[in-house]
Amino acid sequence: MRFLSASALALTLVLISSIPSMAAKRIALVVGNNAYANVTPLVKAENDAVSVSEKLREIGFEVILQKNLDRRGFNQNLQNFLSRLEAGDEALFFFAGHGVEIRGQNYLLPVDIPNAGPGQESFVKSEAIGVSYVLNEIGRRKVRLTLLILDACRNNPFQKSGTRSLGRTRGLGTMEAPPEGTFILYSAGF
Repeated sequence: MRFLSASALALTLVLISSIPSMAAKRIALVVGNNAYANVTPLVKAENDAVSVSEKLREIGFEVILQKNLDRRGFNQNLQNFLSRLEAGDEALFFFAGHGVEIRGQNYLLPVDIPNAGPGQESFVKSEAIGVSYVLNEIGRRKVRLTLLILDACRNNPFQKSGTRSLGRTRGLGTMEAPPEGTFILYSAGF
């Protein structure tokens, strides 16, 4: 599993802090999911989320920090975050945990995601959080700046040895060009 390097994340946060804030508010939703019940649990996602939250608070963000969110909790916290956003705000969404690409779309996995296999793509999509959905909903609020940091594990949690698997073998895929004022950072292996 590869996560954003500390130096890359630090550089990103320095750049964000150097942007003069003309926004009414700077709001961040930070999620760290380790405790997966039905797929391989992770070790560092919670700690990464806590570290990111601390740095974001230092540079003036109002932070909603959540750990080990199940599907309902993820949706509730996402709606809470979205309801706080207004035109002109700066929005930051950070996710550390499992993610998967299915048919060209990226999905973030809550801790209660069921284990699934080939042919169950639609089921997984309905149980996960679509990155495009998150982007579209933030965009509807007409925020000035959107930053998504997706620190998703590069290993497909649904991959089965010696057989066909659900989703891509190596984590999230590239996305279409985001709307103006939107930046997406992915974790990457070295």
